[in-house]
Amino acid sequence: MTITNRVSLKSVMAGNTPIADVPDAPTIGVATAGLQSATVTYTAAATGGTATTFTATSSPGSITGTGSSPITVSGLTGGTAYTFTVRGSNSTGTSPASAATSPVTPTAPSGGNGYDLNYESGSAVAYTDRLAYATETISNIAGTSAAIILTYGANNSGTAGYLFGAYTYPPGATNTIGKFTFSSETGSTLGATLSGNGYYIGAVGNKGVAAYGFGGVNFGTAIQKITFSNDTRTTIGTTLSVNRSQNAGLSNSGTAGYSAGGGPGSGTTDDIEKLVYSTETLSMIAGVLNQNIAAQYAFSNNNIAGYTAGGQGNLLTGNPMVATIDKLTYSTDTVALLAATMQSADTLGVGVSNTNAAGYMLGGIINTTRASKLAYDTDTRTTLAATLSRGLWYGGGLSNETGV
Repeated sequence: MTITNRVSLKSVMAGNTPIADVPDAPTIGVATAGLQSATVTYTAAATGGTATTFTATSSPGSITGTGSSPITVSGLTGGTAYTFTVRGSNSTGTSPASAATSPVTPTAPSGGNGYDLNYESGSAVAYTDRLAYATETISNIAGTSAAIILTYGANNSGTAGYLFGAYTYPPGATNTIGKFTFSSETGSTLGATLSGNGYYIGAVGNKGVAAYGFGGVNFGTAIQKITFSNDTRTTIGTTLSVNRSQNAGLSNSGTAGYSAGGGPGSGTTDDIEKLVYSTETLSMIAGVLNQNIAAQYAFSNNNIAGYTAGGQGNLLTGNPMVATIDKLTYSTDTVALLAATMQSADTLGVGVSNTNAAGYMLGGIINTTRASKLAYDTDTRTTLAATLSRGLWYGGGLSNETGV
């Protein structure tokens, strides 16, 4: 018998489905873990039918995501290792599965909180708002022991946050060091004091070891250190290259802290100085901010990157507030301008971080009760449904999340 219709034979072999029309298996790429999610890349097969839909499937769980490369698979369990395969399909049928990716482990939401410490401008009401990271809800707590403004905060992981100097109400610069104990959510004042009265000190925390305050109004180029084990304050021998204030502090805990932008004097700068914790030595990195800026929101995804958002230019020349977001990658000490921007140009708000998940921008002169979120896995910004209890600016931000 002579076969004259090759397609008909294929149709019989495939159960009346023409094999030539069914997509072949895609070539798998890589999976990248996110917050309770992963993204999966693939390349469509060059042979077989043209796939119109691609689906990535997890193992374990058979949780799926559909789209084009990279496909996002959501609803994963943080801390669980997953591999992924991809299939292509069209109106004729579905391809075999691709090879599996290497395993990746998504992160889980932290049970930690971010805190803003401030007072309501004009009424001297001391207050603290708590942002619960797992639920992204905001509540007001008693918190602070005094009305404070113009202070920046540094964290000792899940233990306590420290506030370097401030203005108090009635107005006046102070040499006090505030301590906010996370377990009891109460504020106190250390017996140790700063080297003088001042404020707007860029602050960073090296988890479990010490907090450092860079410069500030009335402190020139000094770098002050609070040792966590005994809550004592010293001034280290290393100094900043110029007087700085309203400079953003970013910390890669265990490695280095960064002073980004800020004064000198009434001007602004785009440079970034790096303090290596192990040696307490300082250097200027090659990466710079996208513009001269001060009074930014600042937050850090430990071991990965630090972010500065918004801020204001040189006050002497009337430079406006900005909506841009800069990302400092710690492994390379390079800076990139994100495509994402703040919801509006703003300055003097508070930044807090849920390490490996998201950074949050609270309040500001324009966005007084609003809270925004920058997701670390996608570097995209959204506005939270929750709002602050009062208008917030000139405050300090602290986080009890254990990575920071």
